[in-house]
Amino acid sequence: MKKKNIIIILAVLIAVALLLLFTGNNVEDIDLSLGDLKSNGEYQYSGIAWGASVAQVNEALPYALEQDSSRTPPISTGYTFYKSQNAYTLDGQSTVASVQFHDGTLQVIQFAFHVGQNYQQWFESQVAELSRLYGAHTDKVENASDIYESTVYTWSTDNSMLQIVLLTGKYINPTVTISVGMK
Repeated sequence: MKKKNIIIILAVLIAVALLLLFTGNNVEDIDLSLGDLKSNGEYQYSGIAWGASVAQVNEALPYALEQDSSRTPPISTGYTFYKSQNAYTLDGQSTVASVQFHDGTLQVIQFAFHVGQNYQQWFESQVAELSRLYGAHTDKVENASDIYESTVYTWSTDNSMLQIVLLTGKYINPTVTISVGMK
C-alpha cells in the first residue's frame, strides 16, 4: 500500500512539474527592429524618453521589467539595473534587454547577443542595416590586446547615441552589443 501511494504521489508531482514547465512560462519573444532605435531625432528605444522613471518605462513596454540581481552596484553610485522578462530576437539571435537607470531616471537600453561562429558576418549585417537606417556612423574604434578584440561603431546626436560593439577574444564568447543611451 505504501509503495502504491508513493508511486501515485510521484506521478502527481511529475504531472504538476510538466504542467508548470509547459504552461507556467507564458512569456513571448519580441522581434527587435533596428528601426525602433531612433525617434524624435534622438537615439532611444521605441520612443521611450531619456530620463523616464522605472514606472514610466514599465508603462511604455509590453512587459514588466524586473530588477537584475546579477548587476547590483553599490547604492551610493545611484545606478540600478533592470532586465526584460521577454527575450528580444534579431536575425536568429536572442537576448533580454538590460535597462540602466541613474538616480531613478532612464540612461541606457542595451541588447547583448552571444553569437556563434558566424559572428563577423552577423555583426557586419547589423552595421550595414544601421548605416542604411541612420546614415554614416560618427565614430569607429577598434581595439586589440592579448585578451580581447573589439570594434565599436557609434552614431551620435547632441543628446544621445547608438552603439554597436563586437567583442571577441581567445576566452570570450563572441558578443554583439547594441545600445542606445543618453550622453
